[in-house]
Amino acid sequence: MFSNQNIIKTYSGRIGCMCGCRGKYNYTAQGAETNNPGYPVNVSERGVRIIANRVLNHPNVVFEGAIAYVEDRVANKIQAVYFQGA
Repeated sequence: MFSNQNIIKTYSGRIGCMCGCRGKYNYTAQGAETNNPGYPVNVSERGVRIIANRVLNHPNVVFEGAIAYVEDRVANKIQAVYFQGA
């Protein structure tokens, strides 16, 4: 079950590779501690909460494994939520 307690990070940006060059990742404090990529990351509980609420309450949310995302191809935007196990 997905819940706010097991969110690691969120992504918001343009559709593409999602390495971070086309958007922004926000980590929870726990996610930054347990799942950081080995370099300093942006920790923002508020930013995670905002993106997670947008994605998880969107009528067209897609769940793939431990990731939930919403794409807007017209605006060339994607927002994603990464859960524990991703």
